[in-house]
Amino acid sequence: MNAIFDETQGSYLQIRSKFMSQILQHFYRSFEVAITATVNSLTIRSFYAPEVLLQDHKHIMNTGLNVSIQELDHYDFRSQYTQEELIFGVKELTGFVGYCEAIEMNTFDFFFTSGGR
Repeated sequence: MNAIFDETQGSYLQIRSKFMSQILQHFYRSFEVAITATVNSLTIRSFYAPEVLLQDHKHIMNTGLNVSIQELDHYDFRSQYTQEELIFGVKELTGFVGYCEAIEMNTFDFFFTSGGR
């Protein structure tokens, strides 16, 4: 299965599934993570919608990791903006990464043109 996407127009990062699995272990209490990509950096942090922050801010733990671009297999940031933020459900992303590891797919690719959920 392959999504129809113009890979030449968007940003691209390739990451080892084992490495991503180790990163996601730090976000076990979060429902969503935000991956913020810039020209020189990649940051993964807990994401909470504004309405959640207003209601339940005492029970929230913020976690964030800066990933060195050298630790990625490939990184090419192309955007008209200085940064793009991608938001993923931790449960779904962990399941996807686990599937990649189970079928011995060593790396997987992210292609994106604009941020969002």
